[in-house]
Amino acid sequence: MNVTSKQIIGELAQRQAAQGVKLGKMFGLTCLMLGRKPLVVLSGDELVFRIPLARTPEALMISGAYAWEPMPGRGRMKEWIVIPMETVDSAAYWANIALAFLHSKH
Repeated sequence: MNVTSKQIIGELAQRQAAQGVKLGKMFGLTCLMLGRKPLVVLSGDELVFRIPLARTPEALMISGAYAWEPMPGRGRMKEWIVIPMETVDSAAYWANIALAFLHSKH
């Protein structure tokens, strides 16, 4: 059974609730938020993860992954990578990296 990105982000919110992660909105997009900081964004049917630049090469090795450019022609957003996800577990791996990254910035 295929799950949608919307279902995945909802499941991630439940799994990470104990760490203070909640569903929220930023720029009209559904996000996983730690306080007021987004760590995963649902953009259309794609999941976008905020990860450390050092992890970007690993993420970009995933088929279909690419640097997020929310407004085409205006450049990519540093630290944000679209990573295709088919399972909650694979998304949880990257969401945990994103969460640890946000914790390290505080």
